[in-house]
Order: sequence, then C-alpha cells, then structure tokens
Amino acid sequence: MSPDNRQAKTGIKPMNDDWRHIFQISNLFRQVSSVYSHTLNPAHKVAFGKITINQSKIISYIFSNSDKDIGIKTIAQNLMVSAAAASQAIDRLVEAGLIERKQDPQDRRAVMISVSNEGKKFLKSIQEESMELMGDIYNEISPTEEELATFRKILSQINNSLENRWQRIIDDNTTKDFN
Repeated sequence: MSPDNRQAKTGIKPMNDDWRHIFQISNLFRQVSSVYSHTLNPAHKVAFGKITINQSKIISYIFSNSDKDIGIKTIAQNLMVSAAAASQAIDRLVEAGLIERKQDPQDRRAVMISVSNEGKKFLKSIQEESMELMGDIYNEISPTEEELATFRKILSQINNSLENRWQRIIDDNTTKDFN
C-alpha cells in the first residue's frame, strides 16, 4: 500500500517526506529478506529434506544462544511466533534429528532445547552457502569502504531501534501474563 493510499484509508497524515523514505526502506527490507531466504532455501531442502525458513530461523536462534538454557516460550518470544507454532516447528526439527529436547534437571516440567550434531552440520552448510552468496553479491556491487561503513552504521541503528521496541513488547506482554 502506498503512503498516499495508507493516508486515505487510515486518515493518518505523514509528518514529512521522511515518512515516504521509511516506507520505501521497509519494503526493501522485506524484499531483500524474502529473496535472500528463498535463494538459500533450496540448499536446505537438498541437504536435509523439507526444512522451512522458519525452522531454519529457530535452529539458528537456538545455536546462537547455546550458552543459555532455551525453552519453547523463549524461542517463541524472540522469534515473534506463537508458542504453538514454535512447538510445532521444534517437533519437526526433532524428528529431522537437527535439535534435541532434554529435561531440565532443575525443573522436571521444563524442557530445554539444543542443537544436535546433525543440526550443527546443517548450520555449517547453510553458513557456507550464505557466505558464498554474500561474496557473489559483494563482487557484483563492489561497494566502497565508505559505503559499507555507512550501510553498517544505518543498519545497526535500525536494528537497535527494532530490538529495543521488540524488548518493550516482550516486557509488556510478560507483565500482562503475570497480572
């Protein structure tokens, strides 16, 4: 939906022309993310059977947080999916042998999730595929050091802002759950 259509539909008037740039950047993020995920997804299917993009995100999240005890609720909150959706994806990843469930020795009701050795092989293959893809893209566009530095800075600022906003949402929902 274009900014003008959004204004007509919602009655919200953009404050200035910056709004149009933000809208365009948001669309580019979605497009890049979608194309990047779909470009790598065939490697997931060939090497390990039917692995979805969301399952790939879950296993990557678990691996990158392997120094912590990770449960389904934590995974769901941090990946912005329902606990039911996370649980279903985890079931499939367990069936595929890519992650393992272990009972928490401190709390027998809690189940901790970790990446299996097969899952680590999967992640390594995806990392290699991703690095090759990013290398190809880098060679095609040949950015200058200054362009890369500017891009990293802006992308980092956007990421920090979104992470802060997401953490506030999690905190608000956690507070509501206990009241």
